[in-house]
Amino acid sequence: MLAALRWAVEHGHRVVRIKADSELLVKQMRGEYKVKNAGLQPLVARARMLVAQLDRVTFEHVRREQNKDADRLSNVGMDAAEESLRNPQPVPGRPGQGELF
Repeated sequence: MLAALRWAVEHGHRVVRIKADSELLVKQMRGEYKVKNAGLQPLVARARMLVAQLDRVTFEHVRREQNKDADRLSNVGMDAAEESLRNPQPVPGRPGQGELF
């Protein structure tokens, strides 16, 4: 959600609709539920700062069963990110990981 909101702000979009399979996330962002988890509070604060930069943002809950493609793609992305953290690859032309300037 943060990446989507940041992208919308950076690319000049003013009206955004966030669809999520997390009912908790949707209700927290709508202000229907409090964010009690201390680890989530800074993330929600960042999201709300981004929302404030837009004209209109709506949050819609989509049941996971109705969102199979997005769920599959998010799992692919998370698996790739975990693999990247376990086995970082050097970036050509960038110093680091044993390369000299």
